[in-house]
Amino acid sequence: MTRFLRLIGAMMICGSIASPLFRPVAGKADQSTLTTIKLSNGEVVEGQINGLIVLKEWLRKSETGAKETFTIEYTLIDGKGIEAIDSEGVHLGSNSTLDFISCSQENRPPDDLEALQKGMSLASGAMKFDVFSKGSTLFHTDVKTGNRSVKTGELLGEFRMKDPPEKLIPAIEITTEKGVVKVPVKEIVAFKKKVERPD
Repeated sequence: MTRFLRLIGAMMICGSIASPLFRPVAGKADQSTLTTIKLSNGEVVEGQINGLIVLKEWLRKSETGAKETFTIEYTLIDGKGIEAIDSEGVHLGSNSTLDFISCSQENRPPDDLEALQKGMSLASGAMKFDVFSKGSTLFHTDVKTGNRSVKTGELLGEFRMKDPPEKLIPAIEITTEKGVVKVPVKEIVAFKKKVERPD
């Protein structure tokens, strides 16, 4: 637990001080907020992303006696603040809005959708214990980036909150000049930086 609290403290410092270091609907896209998505076949889709894009990072797996604790961080990015998605990662514009959800659970990793649902229901800076099961933890904070940056991780897709129940869709909807296009995550070019999962 102490390690998790230290991790949360570091996240809050990063969010408030070091954020500059962080490397749809029918109709036409707003030309001032266009995003490009590079596909694995080399094609590029250009338009406006209106949803929350989710990246997942496995922070660690720790062992205490017979117990294993999995700690995971999710980053939710307002699509309007994304300039591009390509092999380098998710390129953020200045003043992009990010939500961070960190959670831990014993014996098995937290469920992605449950973590997002319960994490986004917390106020920024709030923490809860025993949310998923006894000994689990959940923390949520939000920040704004200062400069352009690139964020990587495991691209999960789009988290939808407007129409309960909330959903995690393994695709990104982007409004192009020809209308709304749904781009499956599996068709987006892979990031060069590989996601490290615990053994």
